[in-house]
Amino acid sequence: MNEYIMNKKKGFFDNLLAMVSGKASRNLGHATVATWPDRPYLHWRCTFTRPRPENGSAISDRDNPATFFEACERLHDFFSRFAKQHYANSTARAFTEIAAQVREILDFQGKEDERMKCWRTSGLADGMPEYHPQDWEKEKNVFIKLKDSSLGIQSHVYKFHQAAAYHRYYVLKDLLPAHGIAVY
Repeated sequence: MNEYIMNKKKGFFDNLLAMVSGKASRNLGHATVATWPDRPYLHWRCTFTRPRPENGSAISDRDNPATFFEACERLHDFFSRFAKQHYANSTARAFTEIAAQVREILDFQGKEDERMKCWRTSGLADGMPEYHPQDWEKEKNVFIKLKDSSLGIQSHVYKFHQAAAYHRYYVLKDLLPAHGIAVY
């Protein structure tokens, strides 16, 4: 089957899944627009069933490259200030020095792993450790060896799981019910 037809079929099923997800979630979050908000290179538009409270419009024009770029700039500023406050010898490059490279990466149209490779090979992420979920999961094995379970309370893996459990509870028991959605 040719690639054009396959892409049309995939687009149809993506839109169908987004519509079903939106109905099931009562349009909470961005389920009705699938992964469009997650793709930094997309420009897209959607129509809401009701005007949005923040702007009174039912139509939303989204410019992901601009939104992602602004987010990158703000994150750079935040981490630069954090480093300056907490690390005496910190010297961050000015965002203006890397802005063109950031835009180029955000504009790259590829699969998620290809986009991640762009960041890793750009030099902008030098020094960032690679994330390996299996390493994180192995840290839980430490609890078996502890003489007293209270010794694990200060570990990063315990705190992470504690935060994840709290977040899950909040979403299921507070956030979703506040929007009329009950999950049993």
